[in-house]
Amino acid sequence: KFKNYNVEYIPPTINLKKFNTIKNHENKKIINIGWTGTYSSIKYIDSIKAIIQKISKKRKINFVLIGNFEYQIEGVNTINIKWSSLNEIKDLMNIDIGIYPVFNDEWTLGKSGLKSLQFMALGIPTIATNIGNIKNIIKNNYNGYLVNDHKEWEIALLNLIDDSNKRKLFGNRSREIIYKCYSNDVISKKYLEVFNKVYVD
Repeated sequence: KFKNYNVEYIPPTINLKKFNTIKNHENKKIINIGWTGTYSSIKYIDSIKAIIQKISKKRKINFVLIGNFEYQIEGVNTINIKWSSLNEIKDLMNIDIGIYPVFNDEWTLGKSGLKSLQFMALGIPTIATNIGNIKNIIKNNYNGYLVNDHKEWEIALLNLIDDSNKRKLFGNRSREIIYKCYSNDVISKKYLEVFNKVYVD
């Protein structure tokens, strides 16, 4: 027989003792657009490769990829950094604008948006595809950008590339959201609330 179950969603958590620094945004001649992930997620980078190429013809940028594989975008200065737990924070701090491109499919609907949370915890403004749980994390044009197509990707990237004050504003607001909603202390309390609701018959 089927039983009725109560379901509680608990978001991923960020250890602010580890993510304990914040990006100092300033006017720069070259802006680093960055992504982090594994080879299994390469399809997401492929999906916006043309946008990065287009942006590189209009502005001076680097594309920073932190992962377990090498990747190049033709016509774009690409910096590959091998992911390591030891250097994770230092490597992420090289990024001025974080990107989180995904697809509109069932797999994405189950993703937590952790990569974006990591960017945001360090005060790095993030641009993400407007799909799935990320809509609960980023408030469009307040602490980041949610985009729906290539044109919106281009506009959002150019806006942040050209405006260090907006990068700083979005970054500070992002850090605040992480502190209030996604820190270890906050999420541990959510777990306790759920456990306290459980009764053994």
